[in-house]
Amino acid sequence: MQPPREYRDIQKLTGCLAALSRFISKSGEHNLPFFKNLKRASNTKFYWDDDCNKVFEELKEYLGSPRLLSQPEAQALTDFIIESIAQPPQVISGLGHFELGWNNPEWVLFVDGARNEKGSGAGVLIRGPDGVVIEYPLRFTFPTTNNEAEYEAMVDGLTIVKSLEIDRIWVKGDSKLMIEQVEGVCGVKHEPLVKYHAKVIQLAKWFKQVIF
Repeated sequence: MQPPREYRDIQKLTGCLAALSRFISKSGEHNLPFFKNLKRASNTKFYWDDDCNKVFEELKEYLGSPRLLSQPEAQALTDFIIESIAQPPQVISGLGHFELGWNNPEWVLFVDGARNEKGSGAGVLIRGPDGVVIEYPLRFTFPTTNNEAEYEAMVDGLTIVKSLEIDRIWVKGDSKLMIEQVEGVCGVKHEPLVKYHAKVIQLAKWFKQVIF
């Protein structure tokens, strides 16, 4: 495995690492230098510093070890495609920490949860300026509803965005119930969703602006 030589190589690397994150211990710490450089880069500029090179070599050694072959305790990964959701944005309410009245953020977080006869899955896609795209597919080996999968994607997506130090984000999801619960329009009654909802609110308060 060779280190990236151009902007698109970093895109591919971060996408692969996001997909493998459930298998890699402390993957967020490993990936942060790559994500930050991806944020700084553009189609015409390429950044690859000593921190990136150091982490890249450590990951090569880690990925070549037998530890990667062990199964995760709760989740495994599979290919997952997130469709763009063309809906007008709504500014989140009920969370006084947010500063309102800004223009739409340049970064967009797409979250999607799905359930079918093959099991439950979720997906995260983060789209930024200059064509930056980070994909994060998930598959669950335990029973889950569509709303639970959607919340899981929301938690993971906001965590990644926060690690990138992006403090203004536009969130899109296909679960109307989840959006209304986060906005405070309706309450959360289903016990598993209560914990997810609390985690989303906790993460959301870090951002200066969140739009749904």
